Amino acid sequence: MVTNLHYDVCTIFVLIILLLAFNIRKLVIGRTNNIFCFMVVCLLMGTILDIVGESYGYLIPINSFTSRFRPMVDTLFFLFRNITVPLFVAYIASLLGVYSRYKKNKVLVFLWAVPYLVIVLLLILNFFNHKLFYYNYKMAYMHGPWLKYLYVIAVYYFALAMAELIASRKIIERERFYELLLFMPCNMIAALVQMYRSELHIDLFATAIVLVIISIGVQRPEVYIDYRSGVYSYSAFNNQMRKIYDLGEPMSLLIFKYVNHKSINSSVGFDTYTVLIRKLARKIESGKAALKSSSNIYFIDNGTFIISGDFDKESKIIEFGREILEYAKNPVDLGSMEVMLEPIVCYLRFPVDIKNVESLVSFITDIETKVTHTEELINLSEVSLTKDFKMRNDMDAIIKRGIVKNGFQMYYQPIYSIKEEKFTSAEALIRLIDEEYGFVSPALFIPASEKSGAIHQIGDFVFKDVCRFIASDEYKGTGLKYIEINLSVAQCIETDLVTKFNMAMIQAGVDASQINLEITETAADYDPEVTDKNINALSDMGFAFSLDDYGTGYSNIKRVVSLPLDIVKLDKTLVDEMDDPQMWIVITNTVTLLKNMNKKILVEGVEDERALKRFAELGCDYIQGYFFSKPLPEKEFVSFINEHNNK
Repeated sequence: MVTNLHYDVCTIFVLIILLLAFNIRKLVIGRTNNIFCFMVVCLLMGTILDIVGESYGYLIPINSFTSRFRPMVDTLFFLFRNITVPLFVAYIASLLGVYSRYKKNKVLVFLWAVPYLVIVLLLILNFFNHKLFYYNYKMAYMHGPWLKYLYVIAVYYFALAMAELIASRKIIERERFYELLLFMPCNMIAALVQMYRSELHIDLFATAIVLVIISIGVQRPEVYIDYRSGVYSYSAFNNQMRKIYDLGEPMSLLIFKYVNHKSINSSVGFDTYTVLIRKLARKIESGKAALKSSSNIYFIDNGTFIISGDFDKESKIIEFGREILEYAKNPVDLGSMEVMLEPIVCYLRFPVDIKNVESLVSFITDIETKVTHTEELINLSEVSLTKDFKMRNDMDAIIKRGIVKNGFQMYYQPIYSIKEEKFTSAEALIRLIDEEYGFVSPALFIPASEKSGAIHQIGDFVFKDVCRFIASDEYKGTGLKYIEINLSVAQCIETDLVTKFNMAMIQAGVDASQINLEITETAADYDPEVTDKNINALSDMGFAFSLDDYGTGYSNIKRVVSLPLDIVKLDKTLVDEMDDPQMWIVITNTVTLLKNMNKKILVEGVEDERALKRFAELGCDYIQGYFFSKPLPEKEFVSFINEHNNK
């Protein structure tokens, strides 16, 4: 009999190690993991009860007192042992994303639950008829004639699990498919061996080994768990959404993103930022129980949490989203400091509101550009029909259409010289007029083109079209000295930028002195080695340079000194703050510093005469803004300059 206990003792050690590993690897969240853990616990309880039962007459003396508990011990053993098989079916359903189908379909619930209830009924009846098992006069355990029905029910559950696996084989990796399939033949073979060799208790051990294989190969925590947050990772989310899409099972999704995640991370450091992520994850986890929904939590490493839930729990999930939003509006205490989040919370139905996984991932990744940022929860079904939403989410196609169908146009905003008292230059600004959506804001298409790479084609168009305009008789008649062209970050690091510009100027017949290139501090610092090489080469060709948006960002004086800049453009934010006495001191000292460095100063965003006079008195050289004119199409711009410069 000691031999009989060897397998059971090994099984207990294996299962305890498996449970400890689950806890250490943080595989204790989510319905699928919970089912798997429960299956391991039930098998562990069954193994312990099997040891207790087999210990009668050896480790446990047989007497009138202990004999009373023997039937109960074996009955509980059968309850725990046999529930692992229907739990495996539930695990398969949850893993494959079809669990909600069982919840909604009473027939499936019946097919899943009733066989186990039959087992429970047989065990109850066994107290009276001893048809499942009984004991001889020595209190030795004996098989009854009904025991075969338990095997029949086990085969039924195996068939049910196999049917689910085969039906969903297209949405699960081949390795995971075979690892899950291994559960059934291993258990059946072990059960058959034990049926004919009752002294070998190997069926529990065989099940434990298969569960270890599933834990390693199917659960895969290194892939599906984000260790910083302790919740499911992007890979798990992507995998689950593909299952949902392939199965056609709609799901509710709640997206919570704090869009200032980069600035928080850089400000507080890696360790403190990890504390923030875990605190937010725990907050979401604590409130998730109120949903009464089969929900999972995912973290994508760009400040985004995603909560999935049942499709029919929309109102509860939306209410939960509002609670998260209210929490995120307040400072988050991290112990030694507090941080303020800039949250967006959006509810959507997949694949109802968004039709495929690629579009869903794109929407979530750039949600701050896909929807208008508000302080209220966004219900995608309510905004998805608006022109703004459609335009934001169709931006790549709009940009491509603009390139192919000449939807891009150049506008020009006049720049006034205080010294010469007339307009001496202008800034070229790209605009997009789409055949479907009409005017498309640069604030939308420029970030999208930078992300997609279309900014290179747009930049080429801008330079060539400005060269064409400068070479035209209409431009020559204006008497303007030069046109300012913005260089994007992407253009600054193009290795063939100098060659392209040179060829465009030769083809148009214009000189580099007729063009002033605007760069930002961000562009200049993105890849200093390549950028400096391009800027110096362009400067040697005769191009002048302006530093745009000065007064935002870090305003690195060392960088200003090192670059061949002729003009520094003060950003509109400084103009807006000129009535603040402290800010005016900063502006005054900034202008003095730049003038001492022999830099020309252009003030952007001047909208009234009072601002014009104040900056003129300060000694600034150029003024640009709506006080004189908004950006104008080419023909209107030429007319404007001719009218005002010839007064």
